[in-house]
Amino acid sequence: VVSTQSTGLRLDVMASTQPLSVSRWRSRRNGQSRTPQPSPATQLTQTQPSSWSEAKLTTRAKTQTSGADYTNLQHQRAIAEVERLEMELREITGREEELMFDNKRSHAEIQKLTESLNQSQLVNLQLKFEHEREGNLHTAEKWAAAALEDEVMKLRQAHSPKKQAAKDKQIAELKLTVERLNRICYEHEEASIILKKKFTEMCMENARLQASTSAPDWSGEYGEREYEVMAPEGLQYRASANLTDVSPELEPVAQGEIVTSTALLQGPRTIYVQCKSGKGLLPVVSADGKELLRHKGKVGGLRLEHNEDGTVKGMAN
Repeated sequence: VVSTQSTGLRLDVMASTQPLSVSRWRSRRNGQSRTPQPSPATQLTQTQPSSWSEAKLTTRAKTQTSGADYTNLQHQRAIAEVERLEMELREITGREEELMFDNKRSHAEIQKLTESLNQSQLVNLQLKFEHEREGNLHTAEKWAAAALEDEVMKLRQAHSPKKQAAKDKQIAELKLTVERLNRICYEHEEASIILKKKFTEMCMENARLQASTSAPDWSGEYGEREYEVMAPEGLQYRASANLTDVSPELEPVAQGEIVTSTALLQGPRTIYVQCKSGKGLLPVVSADGKELLRHKGKVGGLRLEHNEDGTVKGMAN
């Protein structure tokens, strides 16, 4: 409440929101100035006299305007904070989706590597079994050779002059037998090496045939199946299960065409499909292992989808 001497009126003026200056605070502390300084609202009232109601309305309008500005500022700050939190939430959700996708892809790769490892372990067990069997055979032959050498040493240690000629002959025969057994051991070792090479080639051929035929279902009825021609120059019909028995009078099947087969035939070097058209047989792979036909599934059933490298990607209608 401020009293003016000029007008004799009492005006209700709100305290100023400006902070107290240092000079005024020091002057009040030291007691240098005891007279209160008039506020800006009082000065305005003294310079421009007006009624008490007009001054009060002016002061209240200024106060309401300042309060509204402060409320708008707080509202804008709240909206900005909400937008920032929503942006962070979207970023966190995107990172979570990326992590889930990476996790699924890692699980698929782990499953594929596990299957490859299981197949490799099976081949290693088979090779180990063959190696142990050959080793047992060699051990038995070596034991027989050692026994014959012991007999030779015993005969040499005998000192009967009457039987010397017979012993020498027997020793010579035993030496020949030892040499023959050694030759047999060497031949068995070479045969073992050849068998190992053939076994490796058969494993590779089996894997290639499984990849080329896309692992058809051999457990049930074969029925009718569809194959896609993969040969760039087309595929010629064969009259029998022989790659050289070509039917030149028939037009070759172009690349990308779908043929329907009713049976599978095993030839001397590859597998053939019996065409439903009755024109003859078509080989699945060539003599050098190239894929000529790609299995697509049963007629009227699910179709196999393949990757670019020929592996099965999945099944679709």
